[in-house]
Amino acid sequence: AKITREDQPLDFSRPSSVLLAQIRGLSPIPLAVTKTPGGKLIKIVTSELTGKTSSAEAGRVISVDGGYGV
Repeated sequence: AKITREDQPLDFSRPSSVLLAQIRGLSPIPLAVTKTPGGKLIKIVTSELTGKTSSAEAGRVISVDGGYGV
């Protein structure tokens, strides 16, 4: 099936393994995307599963490393 813009947005209610596969499948073009609460578009280039857990809500940036949110 052809990849469309509807395939780009990340749905953080889905399992992390599904999001990882989506991000990998959309890189390098057209890229997975999400939006900030203010509506700013963020393009997701890469991701990895760390095995760490957090009590933060799904999709929340919990730290920034070298200018990149993780």
